[in-house]
Amino acid sequence: MTLPFAWGLVAGLVYLSVEPAAARDAADAVRVAEVTRPATDFSVPEAFERNAGGAATSLATPNANAFSHPSANLSFERQLDFHVGNGIFRKLWVSAPASTKSSDGLGPLHNARSCQSCHIKDGRGRPPREGERAVSMLLALSVPPRSDDEGQRLAEGRARVMAEPVYGAQLQNYSVQGVSAEGRIGIAHEERSVSLSGGATLQLLHPRYSVLDPGYGPLDPEVMLSPRVAPQMIGMGLIEAIPEADILALADPDDEDGDGISGRASRVWDAEEGRFALGRFGWKAGAATVAEQTARAFSGDIGLSSHRAPGLAPRSRSPGRAAGRRGTLRSISRRSRRCTWERTEGVSVRSSPPRRRTRRSIPSCARRSG
Repeated sequence: MTLPFAWGLVAGLVYLSVEPAAARDAADAVRVAEVTRPATDFSVPEAFERNAGGAATSLATPNANAFSHPSANLSFERQLDFHVGNGIFRKLWVSAPASTKSSDGLGPLHNARSCQSCHIKDGRGRPPREGERAVSMLLALSVPPRSDDEGQRLAEGRARVMAEPVYGAQLQNYSVQGVSAEGRIGIAHEERSVSLSGGATLQLLHPRYSVLDPGYGPLDPEVMLSPRVAPQMIGMGLIEAIPEADILALADPDDEDGDGISGRASRVWDAEEGRFALGRFGWKAGAATVAEQTARAFSGDIGLSSHRAPGLAPRSRSPGRAAGRRGTLRSISRRSRRCTWERTEGVSVRSSPPRRRTRRSIPSCARRSG
């Protein structure tokens, strides 16, 4: 399914920052340093501790929908955009052709039929229980580099991984009618003993993942499997609003401060801009922008394409991709362009809930007496 509208399928920061965040001026730097200064008194909450998203922190009742509210500082007009976009986030897509307008194009291979299916209540997913088919967890697939060119592309950040030659960069365990799925996620457990410092020994279950019933032949003998649980959706716009210089200032690749942590900034290739950029999103900071991360998720997880991930991207040669038909969204119309823009807004301004029970979270031994 192709969505040619210029915004693409963006799920993040368009509202907060269309352009890269500018460097802070001196006054703003002082303000930020004051707010983020390390605590010295642990007996009481910090002044800004409750508002995880600053002025955008939601003040709605904390319940099962705590991650599904718009930013608190939105205008009435922007709240409308949010709610329309949130409806699209929950939309169930269907395979093409279909009589339903602006909702066809699922697959042909996919992991879920909607964003909400993976990001449950806009929160994180979970591994499947015994006997369940995975929905909010997928298996990322990759193989080692097999040429100097592939190794160089990985080292330079021009490629995230070397995809499995047939099945691509992730296993898609669902498909539309008439097309075989790529396989099923297998999870087995083995017990491992862990010794604690006090001398006690624990028996822990260690998961082992596999691909069951591969639909298009055996996987590469050197394939590497990486389980990925869908993360929560809140705060993505706030992360993209952080100036790059602020993040780079915290890098310490050689552990010069001796704290045992060697933080390295991820540099990735931004195909849209045609340059290297700071990686911020995804489990391994492999995407520079929320727009790019979201386009990948739409293409890989649901089978929806955009200008950032057009058509049948060359990430897999699975016959199932060629066999299925991606629907043509009636996207030339102004209505569908607006629909795509609203989808962008629905996630870009998603609020963070306030921290709860700040008083109760302080250890009793650290509280002030009297």
